[in-house]
Amino acid sequence: MKVSVIIPVYNGQGTVQKAIDSVLNQKFPKKDFEVIVINDGSTDNTLEILKSYGQKIRLINREKNQGFVRAANRGFKAAKGTGQKSETQSTKNKKIDKAVSG
Repeated sequence: MKVSVIIPVYNGQGTVQKAIDSVLNQKFPKKDFEVIVINDGSTDNTLEILKSYGQKIRLINREKNQGFVRAANRGFKAAKGTGQKSETQSTKNKKIDKAVSG
């Protein structure tokens, strides 16, 4: 595993799907990256959206909102990749291979 993409999310039902789809649609080899999404106690429909991705993402669900930094740190601890990239819910469509190479 080369890259772990970490996406912390809180009440992101309007944006999280776009962020995840952007990562999953990269041309970077799927076997070389993982997508870890940390649901940080969302009270909207975010968790249901995340569950719909099944095995395509690693979902970490926190019952209580503890903030972006704690959620991101939880994702970093779970990461298996040698290169880690944190994205926000409103991620830009930056290519993984460019992020890895610098």
